[in-house]
Amino acid sequence: MQGFGHSAGVIGLDIGRVSVKAVQVTLSEKGPRLDGAVRLDRSGPGLALEIDEAQQLLRTMQRRGMTASRAVLVAPADALVGGSLNVPPADSGVSRDKIVEMELSRTHKMVPGSFEMAWWDLPMPASGSRIGQVHALGLPHAAVQPSLEVMAEAGLGVIRTVPGSLALLAAAQRHPIDPRCISAVVDLGSTCGHLSLMMAGRVVHERSLPDFNTSQLCEATCETLGVEHAVARYALSRFGIGDSAEGAVVSQTAALLTDAIKPLTEEISMSFAYVSHLYPEAELGHLLLAGGGANLSGLAEALAEVLELRTTAIKPAWLLPGDCLGDERDDSALSAALGAALCGEVL
Repeated sequence: MQGFGHSAGVIGLDIGRVSVKAVQVTLSEKGPRLDGAVRLDRSGPGLALEIDEAQQLLRTMQRRGMTASRAVLVAPADALVGGSLNVPPADSGVSRDKIVEMELSRTHKMVPGSFEMAWWDLPMPASGSRIGQVHALGLPHAAVQPSLEVMAEAGLGVIRTVPGSLALLAAAQRHPIDPRCISAVVDLGSTCGHLSLMMAGRVVHERSLPDFNTSQLCEATCETLGVEHAVARYALSRFGIGDSAEGAVVSQTAALLTDAIKPLTEEISMSFAYVSHLYPEAELGHLLLAGGGANLSGLAEALAEVLELRTTAIKPAWLLPGDCLGDERDDSALSAALGAALCGEVL
């Protein structure tokens, strides 16, 4: 597998538009350990961190004993380009790395050398075609350079940048999933969802889920219930689909969530059907939920019932042992940051 770029601990850093998440993981004799986790709301939406945000993040991390000086950054999802590409077989003797670079450059009109790339071979499809197929992603330097400079000024060196799908794959592999099956991670972020399907230890398909985001859901809850954002967020996390409690707030919240997951289940079903067509011998496996939306009450149970799949939310404390304290250890919004830390070179 080709990857982007290049204390004992490593910080996984996920800079979202609404919040920034950081997780520190250290390699011990018994394997990786969870040292600490931080989630901070941002002062304003944006792609790159401001220096005051970075300094506040580092101060909070240090207070919690997170003192590693190296970080792995999750690439901003809306800056990534790419998908599946046909390439010569691995034994053809040609530079497939160069071909991938040329194809990404041509298809997405990027100047060679102006972007980093990650690519990996896909499992052989049922057709048995001799044409090689890879999944390739490109990340323009301009999309991350401002954040890299700010983090370096604040004192945290970014040693590697990884796509969110690879970070979530690293986290998912800490969960007991069967690599022979087609499993999925649904990242339910604040501004957009993302679906990654995996098999044989690699991502085989991914797509964005623009029709589901927790920010819009929170806004709809505010309007329907006539409440402030803080109350809406509490209602969504406390009262979910299938809640046995009675009352107008409970029923209205459940109705909002039920309507919100309809397009989500359709997208997941179509993606599973597509990958099952490519690999008909593989059975459907686990559905893992990540991102802030995975914290919504009753969501995992509702998706499991509709899709007839075993569904679980990823939580850092469930995947790694450690002495991490605070609510963040059970916060699915830190899934990508956790996976990024696991992608660190020392791990």
